[in-house]
Amino acid sequence: FHPESILTTQGARLLEQTLAWAQQKLEPTNTLQPILEKLYQAQTLSQQESHQLFSAVVRGELKPEQLAAALVSMKIRGEHPNEIAGAATALLENAAPFPRPDYLFADIVGTGGDGSNSINISTASAFVAAACGLKVAKHGNRSVSSKSGSSDLLAAFGINLDMNADKS
Repeated sequence: FHPESILTTQGARLLEQTLAWAQQKLEPTNTLQPILEKLYQAQTLSQQESHQLFSAVVRGELKPEQLAAALVSMKIRGEHPNEIAGAATALLENAAPFPRPDYLFADIVGTGGDGSNSINISTASAFVAAACGLKVAKHGNRSVSSKSGSSDLLAAFGINLDMNADKS
């Protein structure tokens, strides 16, 4: 999910998918209400508050309306570095483990979300790097604001995108 994509032409679809995913998770909690109120008042969250909010988002603990309101509030006001740092920490702490190989490799991803309807460059770059002998860990998503996302392109090449970490 890229917060800057929320107000693009595909932003509604992205938000709908995020809400559908979150709705399947745990029951919503009210412990985040003070943090949500700060966002609704266009106030900046501390890194700790942002961490708490995004940890709850990853665990699916927000009602769809709360998630939508929080993300739109942040987008309209503009994200601040401490909020991004808190969100990044929460995402890293809640990420599924992936075995790290014992050889050199590169990781490449494009963020998309620029609204310019551009083509996917990061996946092509990964293929060029691999052709030069570098092992590449590529990740990405379906198209939201561009003509094709990494997942769209890789699926078109017949690559299984649903492998678990051990098999991949």
